Amino acid sequence: MEEFAVGDSFESFGQLKESVARFEKANALSLYKRDCRSIEAAVKKGVTRDVRRALTYYSLQYACYHGGKKFKSRSSGARPQHRYDI
Repeated sequence: MEEFAVGDSFESFGQLKESVARFEKANALSLYKRDCRSIEAAVKKGVTRDVRRALTYYSLQYACYHGGKKFKSRSSGARPQHRYDI
């Protein structure tokens, strides 16, 4: 069974998805797309080099649901005060 690592290259996004699915099955875990930027968005930001459109994403980072990057809440915990006069 083929493993993949950081820096590996793929001919299409479909190949990457298949590789990730095999990795998830082999290691009994689930991954999600943590951070991604489409090729169109990267071009709008000023990327000028030629990128294969079959890749779909210019940059893509996967993370594990259980051990991925921690999210920091922006909530202050305060709830609005409601008064109901009956």
